[in-house]
Amino acid sequence: MPAIVRTIPIDSIRRYTAPIREHLDILDPDVLADAVTNLHQRPVVRYVPSPHGYVLVLGEDAIRTAQRHARITVEALVLNDTQDDAMKNLIDAVAERIGQPGITPLEEAVLFHRLSKRYSTHGIAARTGKLPAYVRSRMELLDLCPDGQAALGENRLPIGLAWHISRLPAGLQTPFLHRWTGGEFTNARTAEAAARALAAFSAYDIAQAALDHIGDLWGAEPGKDDTTAQLRAWDGTPFTLTIGAAGEFRLNNDQLNEGLTLPVSAGDGIDVIARSLAGHVGHLY
Repeated sequence: MPAIVRTIPIDSIRRYTAPIREHLDILDPDVLADAVTNLHQRPVVRYVPSPHGYVLVLGEDAIRTAQRHARITVEALVLNDTQDDAMKNLIDAVAERIGQPGITPLEEAVLFHRLSKRYSTHGIAARTGKLPAYVRSRMELLDLCPDGQAALGENRLPIGLAWHISRLPAGLQTPFLHRWTGGEFTNARTAEAAARALAAFSAYDIAQAALDHIGDLWGAEPGKDDTTAQLRAWDGTPFTLTIGAAGEFRLNNDQLNEGLTLPVSAGDGIDVIARSLAGHVGHLY
């Protein structure tokens, strides 16, 4: 197959890991002659099916020059351009349609996800004319709970809030969505702020911070997910801290099966919540 010139992301080019004396052994002499002839103009790479995509054959200087000029792409000679036409047609079609009417954010997400099997995030961004952050945030929508995806598809959930909810632990996403659809928040910005506060730390983070205010003989362990954590008192008494569906913080003495809700909210910050836990745990003895 003849070599072809392509503009490709620099981060999709990796160095060959085999001993240097073997770098050129697999190349046909005619193909290698083409590579050497063009070396002064551009780097020479081989295509390898992988998330990286390309292996550098010749042209270290060209790569370093492009990096010194802060370029994210480089024009390279691809010796064995085995990218199938279907994948090339797909990314060309995605580049043309992204951001246009008729394609939803979730559809963009699944298309980007499909392309990520072949290209890196930066590679997809370079080929579709989007920023890497845009590509990444769209794919992160796939972490959204099923009810959230349905609400987004039905235009009942703003895209920005959908992304913030997708960053919450799985167990908190549906309850938070119900708070939004139930009218608890005055607007999307307020809801986004609440979601950010809730996602800022886990129950285990709080439990660990509380140890600084309780005593050296206490211990903390992660719970089954980010919404729970286990605390063990100096005398072995077990406690569980739970972040509830409405963003409340519940502390429970597991031995007595008694608990209380801390008089704080996620927006108060981790230190305030940790101090509140330390100050109220004595009420459960």
